Amino acid sequence: MDELFEKLRRQSMVSKIFSCFLIAVALFFGFVIGVASCENRASKKAAVENTPPPTVASTEAETTTTTTTETTVQETIAPDFELVAGEMGEYGQERVVNAGTDFEETVFCYYVPSGTYIVTNMGEYPTQVDVLKDELVVTEAGWEEWADAEAYVVQVGDSCEINVPEGYFIELDEPAHIGLSVVQ
Repeated sequence: MDELFEKLRRQSMVSKIFSCFLIAVALFFGFVIGVASCENRASKKAAVENTPPPTVASTEAETTTTTTTETTVQETIAPDFELVAGEMGEYGQERVVNAGTDFEETVFCYYVPSGTYIVTNMGEYPTQVDVLKDELVVTEAGWEEWADAEAYVVQVGDSCEINVPEGYFIELDEPAHIGLSVVQ
């Protein structure tokens, strides 16, 4: 009988290790996709910002004069609001995930209004901005995880566009400090 219990315990342990491995692989690919998404958006934004203004032409009795003016406007727009990891602020709430297990974790969930935002990394380090569905599911291994997630990696001083659907929130890891501007 003890042999049977030992065999079942080993199988359970192997199953947990395998599940942890699969989660790590999924998080890695989510991270890579988030980086690619932000870099793609940043390159599109840079292409738009670096497009010269249209050419202005004026015609006077068979003489055409073309004038091109290059103007670089570096506008710093204050964000509509800021989120700092580990600080509640207006939108933060603490949540406990996997309560009563070895994986218990307290996380800050920032319930910002649903919509599209430009996120700017205002901190001193690159940061990951996670947009998570406010629904926990229990895995086969028995621990809780968020039902849906999208990760965005933002370098210091860079920005990217994110969408926070209804029923989702933002999660940040310390020492993240981001500014959010509502996209009109």
